[in-house]
Amino acid sequence: MDTGIFEYIIKSKFDGVIIECFGLGGMSFKFNNTVSGIEKLIKNNIPVILCSQCLYEKSDF
Repeated sequence: MDTGIFEYIIKSKFDGVIIECFGLGGMSFKFNNTVSGIEKLIKNNIPVILCSQCLYEKSDF
């Protein structure tokens, strides 16, 4: 995920963001600063919802 999207979301005044994570609820952040971007959204009062691609199995966020 290009982390520049977070600045775009803030500037565009989105009402909220839904991020579809990997099957068990994991999120890629090793090669980019996704966590920092999500923190910026929250500080700008933009709700962030994480959901899983797994429809029927257990997820652990």
